[in-house]
Amino acid sequence: MITVIKLRTAMLLFIALIVGFAAGALTVFSGQHPAAAVLAGGAAFGAAVLWLDKVVDR
Repeated sequence: MITVIKLRTAMLLFIALIVGFAAGALTVFSGQHPAAAVLAGGAAFGAAVLWLDKVVDR
């Protein structure tokens, strides 16, 4: 069975991915260890998904 992702879900995840990547990149550019960048990016991704889900209309 093929599962189709709704456009809203795809856009929320894409925007959250960009936010997470930016947070990780900025963490590395500030001189932190890459492992800290992965943690910062993951946390930013999760927070962005939760925030966008509340902000974007259904």
